Amino acid sequence: DEERAAFVARAAHELRSPVAALVLAVGVLDGREQPDARSRELLDTVVDATTHLERLVARLLDLSRIEHGAHHLAPEAIDVARAVDRSVTGNPAPPDHTVTCDLPSGLRAVADELAVGQILTNLLVNAYRYGGEHVTVTARQRNGTVEVAVDDDGDGVDPAIERSLFAPLVSAGGRRGDAAGLGLAIS
Repeated sequence: DEERAAFVARAAHELRSPVAALVLAVGVLDGREQPDARSRELLDTVVDATTHLERLVARLLDLSRIEHGAHHLAPEAIDVARAVDRSVTGNPAPPDHTVTCDLPSGLRAVADELAVGQILTNLLVNAYRYGGEHVTVTARQRNGTVEVAVDDDGDGVDPAIERSLFAPLVSAGGRRGDAAGLGLAIS
């Protein structure tokens, strides 16, 4: 585990600079008019791949920080409905999915809003990739804590990977998407 964690940390840090240069170059090209439809199509593919790579490197860095105890949270009183709304708005459902939110108004929690947003994003994306067509986000206060749930009407998690699902680099794999198995570990 220590060797794996050290490798992930080194790889993420080594990838950060070339990915940043790639993002910059692709951004410049994307802002220019392309000579033909095929060039535009190829550039769109490069933009998508670069965005995916940038997110993957960011997740590797997050995982490295968490594993080395360098990830610091800044808890404060947050409006739960606003945090959920930001995540749902920032991660809209694909055309074949619906998202319903059932949240009491005025519900507040003490949490790191950025971390809550990242967790909700990971759960929403997983629901879109691996779950059913109908996704529901609920929140409630119980025993002095606030519970937020992202549910879908899919088949659920394969029992064979259920116990290891929150471990780094474990993914449901083989289904929609090309997940690297970092989202739930970071969450």
